[in-house]
Amino acid sequence: LTVTDASSVLHHPLILDPSPVNVNAVAVEGIDHLNNIEQIVIDNPAAGNYSININGFSLPFGKQEYVLTYEIVKPSITVEYPFGGETLVPGDVENIRWDAYGTNGNNFKIEYSTDNGALWIPIDTNVAAANRVYSWTVPATVTNNALIKVSAKNTALADESDFKFSVIGRPVVTTTKVCTGAVELKWNTIAGA
Repeated sequence: LTVTDASSVLHHPLILDPSPVNVNAVAVEGIDHLNNIEQIVIDNPAAGNYSININGFSLPFGKQEYVLTYEIVKPSITVEYPFGGETLVPGDVENIRWDAYGTNGNNFKIEYSTDNGALWIPIDTNVAAANRVYSWTVPATVTNNALIKVSAKNTALADESDFKFSVIGRPVVTTTKVCTGAVELKWNTIAGA
């Protein structure tokens, strides 16, 4: 599979290096004589005509049917966690996760809201462009209306949690009066519960 773009640049499929020493290396463009499913990625494609060429490498039984699919991925940010519906505990460290495409190397700004997005409070205003995870210490504000927002600096790209999540303390449960067939559970009151 090859694609010639509007500027006459020839693109090959992404291939991985199968040698054990390079098993974690990023896929790069190259000629693929190994796989029967291939993928070409063209970042920020220019307008114009594109030519697709499909040639079989080793076809022992003559002609081979094939299927061609494509996808256009627009620049975007998607907050993946917290998505909404979670209950986070003040003081715990949670990993905020997001996916981003087409942010053109811009760093990220991460904010949270405790009032369903009426007011946004900065967590970090300069997260490296390559990051997609951020360790966040959950604040002590008890709420059922929390949201996370991630935006790419110097762009209009942003996303927030799809649904509200809660922040509330976790009780410490102790057992007393343990006897055959019964146990008494006790815990301290949690503010805001």
